[in-house]
Amino acid sequence: MSGYTVRAFGIVAEHMFVSHPSDTHVLKGKQEGVKSMIEHRLGATAVLVLLLGLVVSWLLLLGPQVKADRPAGPAATYSVAAGDTLWEIAASLTPQGGDVRQVVHDLRVINHLEADPRLRAGQVLVTSAG
Repeated sequence: MSGYTVRAFGIVAEHMFVSHPSDTHVLKGKQEGVKSMIEHRLGATAVLVLLLGLVVSWLLLLGPQVKADRPAGPAATYSVAAGDTLWEIAASLTPQGGDVRQVVHDLRVINHLEADPRLRAGQVLVTSAG
């Protein structure tokens, strides 16, 4: 818009909101209020964008660490034979000096056997996370 158009629009707007020329301070007060509101909203938006950026950065930094903790490759499995027990299977998987109870617990959690730990012949157990 040209300077003339802006000035003309300002005069029209002033006459719309000001009933008497001595009331121009009211219009200026309204302008300052709107300006303050806009500045407040811009400030709040800037804070939200900053927080979002921090969260995204944090997730990007932690993402590689989470992936590094997972072993690579497919999960190892064990096919249950008739008469096998969870304890025997865990004992065969436990490293020397390891705690068989921990391996039993891990097998129950990985294979969702917390409620019913009974095994059936032919059942396939996941023995390590892939």
